[in-house]
Amino acid sequence: MKRFKDIFPAMLFSLLAAVTVLSGSLSAEEATPTEAENLEISVTCPGAQTAPAADRNETTFASLPDGGAVTVSAGSGISSLYIEFDRVFGEWSLSDGTVNVGCGKDGFLHEYVDVTEAFGYSPKSLTLTFSGGAAAISEIYALGEGTLPSWVQVWEPPCEEADLVLFSTHVDDEQLFFAGLLPYYAGELGYRVEVVYFTSPYTYHDRPHEQLNGLWTVGVRSYPVEGELIDSYSENAADAYSRQAAYGFSRDYIVKKQVEALRRFRPHVVVGHDVNGEYGHGQHIINSETLREALPLAADASYDPESAEKYGVWDTPKTYIHLWEENEIVMNWDIPLEKFGGKTAFGVSQDGFMCHRSQHWTKFYGWIYGTESRITKASEITTYSPCRYGLFRSTVGADIKGGDMFENIPMSYAEIAAEAEAERQRVEESRAESERISLEESVLASESASAEESRLESERISLEESVLASESVSAEESRLESEPRSEADAREPEAADTAFSPGTDNAFGGIVPTLCIVALLVIAAVLCVLRALPQFTSKTRHSRDK
Repeated sequence: MKRFKDIFPAMLFSLLAAVTVLSGSLSAEEATPTEAENLEISVTCPGAQTAPAADRNETTFASLPDGGAVTVSAGSGISSLYIEFDRVFGEWSLSDGTVNVGCGKDGFLHEYVDVTEAFGYSPKSLTLTFSGGAAAISEIYALGEGTLPSWVQVWEPPCEEADLVLFSTHVDDEQLFFAGLLPYYAGELGYRVEVVYFTSPYTYHDRPHEQLNGLWTVGVRSYPVEGELIDSYSENAADAYSRQAAYGFSRDYIVKKQVEALRRFRPHVVVGHDVNGEYGHGQHIINSETLREALPLAADASYDPESAEKYGVWDTPKTYIHLWEENEIVMNWDIPLEKFGGKTAFGVSQDGFMCHRSQHWTKFYGWIYGTESRITKASEITTYSPCRYGLFRSTVGADIKGGDMFENIPMSYAEIAAEAEAERQRVEESRAESERISLEESVLASESASAEESRLESERISLEESVLASESVSAEESRLESEPRSEADAREPEAADTAFSPGTDNAFGGIVPTLCIVALLVIAAVLCVLRALPQFTSKTRHSRDK
């Protein structure tokens, strides 16, 4: 028993410690955000041969007639929808049966809708209506409450001002020849990066999805700009121009589109293809050629006045061309990136190209991943190296340090915006402070004026009272002066003056001095008697004693 008493405090302490640790772990688990559940849904699509499905097969799709509707139902509340169109539709409506919400305004192929935010709650059934043409939908996903899974793409509109614009010819070149560029500048550093494509991916059903999936994987969040040109292999520049002209795209038109993109996005840095088209692809060559021609034209207001009026002119500070031999810089894409959990920029681009499954049959699968042995570093690739660029054109001077395309660019657009906001707040605070001081001065001036008015009013009242008193005295004097006096009153002063005037013959004038002298003599005699009286009394007493 004694032994138990000795060990009981230690046991109690251990128990309390265990409870504390357990409660802490439970609290941490509760604080961890829960990933939104991919809900089991039923999809009905009247009028369509097949209904869209969440089967992750982006090569299949359901076609809806004009005015077609799709109803999505789930056993629990639907917090959000994620829709992958086969072709961009445009605006459509979403309804919970009572309220209709407009969607599709940005024209994204992959569109996310925050249902809870749109309706104020999470309904169990929603209807999607497509009016104004036929719609084609590949995938529909309904998600419950919680953080979104990483595969859900919430795209932002294209940049209004881009720090960097990559002019990519096809929807996989950004992952191959420019490997490392997008993960580093868009994903890791958070620059505003825009990808402008030269050709359209919409000849195929899978490649538009591969494009968006790959860009999302490497950290791009601004929706890309799709190209208009036809995706067709060309062995040289002349062949490439000829093929595009057959579809109505002249060389001048292509240059004008490049100028428009430069003016629209006002990039600090532009990156373009090798002048030889990397492996000699004619479309790569003409993309690079028309881009280099467009650079000075974009700063010329006389060229294409329409886009100049719409966007203004723009002289790009820095332009890098892949494999350009002059003013060469070598980028290090093999450094671990914090935003991607320690993966390198090149490793993230390898993940990005993995999304382009339709192109895995080409020789570039082995080029980026390796054939005999796995490629893990960008520096291991020597043919069409994704690390080598040259500063083709600069308005801000040559690179000195190297290794950074933003050398000599003082601030990104985000930093410029932050500085402008800070300046706006400073001006606003200064204005508010000036208004406060002005108000205080106004109040003080008002109080001072009020005090001065009170003082003046008091003085006015005092003066009025003084004037009234003076007027009252004057009136009284005037009244007394104006009243008639009696004959006795009139003679009395005159008699008094005569009686007391020196040198008059009046008998009373001679008596007064005599009476005064007699009075003085009497007083003197009395004083003498009073003085002698004690001595006389003393002598009398002395005689009696004898």
